Amino acid sequence: MPVQGHVRYESITVSGTPIGMTVTAGNGFIPQVAEITVEANALRYRVDGTDPAADEGHEVEDGGKIVLLNQGEVNLFRAIKRDAGDAIIRVSQGVDYVS
Repeated sequence: MPVQGHVRYESITVSGTPIGMTVTAGNGFIPQVAEITVEANALRYRVDGTDPAADEGHEVEDGGKIVLLNQGEVNLFRAIKRDAGDAIIRVSQGVDYVS
């Protein structure tokens, strides 16, 4: 995984209400980047401070990956399920991302 200097890990169920991730200090550092894997169902997300909707936002299928490369995107990330079933995201946050 290209996230360097791991700060925290979180598993989140994404349902019909937009949700973000927890952004708090871990291991003495504020998260600057995040890598997110999508499981179970597709979702939509935004990183501009506006909530996504089931038919609006960037679409990611089950098995897809989202990479957030700065603290602004990490703070503003919001996701919602696209279809009937909830999605699950696995979030790893860190201080740097190496591609």
